Amino acid sequence: MSVIRPDGVRNGDRTILVDCGFDKERGMVKKRVQQTAPLEILARMGVGPADIDHVVISHMHYDHVGNVSLFPNATFGIARDEYEFWSGPYGSRELDAGHRQS
Repeated sequence: MSVIRPDGVRNGDRTILVDCGFDKERGMVKKRVQQTAPLEILARMGVGPADIDHVVISHMHYDHVGNVSLFPNATFGIARDEYEFWSGPYGSRELDAGHRQS
């Protein structure tokens, strides 16, 4: 088993990514500069989007979930409390809307 960056683990059977970053456009809206796209970093390590088997989402801020659609073969996992917060009444508040995937 070897650790890959950005935050992931790969062995002979599976490739797991922890969080999946954000896209350049969403970063620009938030005034965050992205020097290297997450897919480019993975490509440098010989990992393509279809190679990712599972994505662990640490929390649902835009910079951690902004690229979920890029991993067609992945399953996703998130802590129950985090999921329940963002899918419940507090997660729909306008103040927090900028943190969710839109």
